[in-house]
Amino acid sequence: MRRLLRAFHSIIASRAVTPIILGCFALIYIIIAFYTDETLVALMALVRSNSPLILLLSCIPVNLLAVLCRETAQFSDRRHAVRLSAKGLPVGTYQERVFLGTVQTGLLEKKIEQSGYHYRIKGDSCAAWKGISIFPARFLFLMGSFCLFAGILVSLTTRVSLRDVVIEGEPLPEAVGVRGRVEQITLRQHNGIILSHSLDMNIALGEGDEASVRKFGVYPPGRINGIFFYPRYLGLAPLIEFTPPESGQVFSSYIKLMIYPPGKEDGVQIPRSPYRISFTIIEPMTGAEPYITGKFNLRFKVLKGNDQVSEGTLPLGGTVSRGEYTLSFPDAKKLVAVDFVKDPGLPLLWIAGLLFLGAIVAYIPIRMFAPRREIIFIQRNGSTEVFSRAEGRAAKHRGILHNMLDHLCQSQ
Repeated sequence: MRRLLRAFHSIIASRAVTPIILGCFALIYIIIAFYTDETLVALMALVRSNSPLILLLSCIPVNLLAVLCRETAQFSDRRHAVRLSAKGLPVGTYQERVFLGTVQTGLLEKKIEQSGYHYRIKGDSCAAWKGISIFPARFLFLMGSFCLFAGILVSLTTRVSLRDVVIEGEPLPEAVGVRGRVEQITLRQHNGIILSHSLDMNIALGEGDEASVRKFGVYPPGRINGIFFYPRYLGLAPLIEFTPPESGQVFSSYIKLMIYPPGKEDGVQIPRSPYRISFTIIEPMTGAEPYITGKFNLRFKVLKGNDQVSEGTLPLGGTVSRGEYTLSFPDAKKLVAVDFVKDPGLPLLWIAGLLFLGAIVAYIPIRMFAPRREIIFIQRNGSTEVFSRAEGRAAKHRGILHNMLDHLCQSQ
C-alpha cells in the first residue's frame, strides 16, 4: 500500500504531467482546426460539454499544486542543509555527490575563503554558498500557473455570458440584476499606446437620494453584482418618425442600430407594413468623430419589399418629405453593445498575470547577476560526502568545486 501511495505521489507531483496534458489538448486543437475556423471556441465548447476532458484539465492545477509542495519541501531541506541542521543527508536535492576521505577542516576553510564563497562550519561539517536562490521566483511562477489553469477550469465550468445593449438615459438591462440608469455615454480622444479613443459610461446605481454614479470604461472591465461589463460595439438609438402613404399612421420609436463606425449599415422593419428603412452614419468631411461631437448625419434608404422607393440624407433634428413619404430624425441616444459576463474564474486569471509579472521581475536579475551555488561537506565515520548544486553559472561553479576537491585529495 505504501509503495502504491509513493508511486501515485511521484506521478501526481511529476513535472512532466502538465506538459503531457497540454500536449493532449494541443493535439485536439489541431484536429479541430481541420474542421472549423473557430478552433478555440469549438475547443472550449467541447471541453465544457465533455466530463473526461474537464477531469483531464482539472489534473493540471492539482499537479502544479503538488509540484509546488514538493519543491517547497526541497527548498526547506536545502536551507536546513546549508545551516548544517538537517537530520539526514540532503540526498536527491543536490545535483552532484562525491565521496572523499577525511578532510582537514582548516585547509577546507582556507580553500572556501579563496573561492569567495560564504561558509559555515559546525563540528566536522561545512557548508559554502554564494548568490540568491531563485525559489521565490519559482514559487510565484508555480502559483501563477496554478491560478491560471484553476481560473480556466472555473471559467469553463461556471461562466455565463449574455450580450445586450445599454442606452444613454435608459435603465440597465434586467440581466444585471440591480436597478440602475445609464446617465451618459462618452467617447473621447485618447493618446494611448494601444487605444486611440476612450469610452466612459456613467451609470447611476440605486434609486432616489441613495443612487451612486459609477464610471465604467473599456478596460479593466467594471463589475456590478458579480457581473463584469465588457463593451464591444458602439451604436445609435435614433428617434425615427416615418409616415407611409398608404395608412397615414406615424411610426414613432427609438430604434437600436449598430451603425458605428461610419459606413456600417443597419435598419428597421416598420411594423405591420412592407417598408424597411436602412441607415448609415455619414462620416463628416472635417474628419470629426460623430460620437464625440454628437452631430449625426444619416444616409437612409426606404425599401418597399425588395424595391427601393426613396433615399437621401437626414441630419439630427431634420425632416425629409419625398412625395407622400415623410421621415424625420428629431433625437438620438448613444448605445453600447455590452457583454455581461458572470465569471468566477476571471479574478484568478488576473492574479495569475500579476504573479507571472512578479516571477519575471524576480527571476531575471537573480539569474543573471547572482544565481545560487552551494557546496556541503559532511564528515561521518572517517569519510566525507560532498554535495553540490548550482542554479546558474554551473560550469564556473563546477570548476571551483573540482579544483577544491583536487587540493583536498592531494593533502590526504
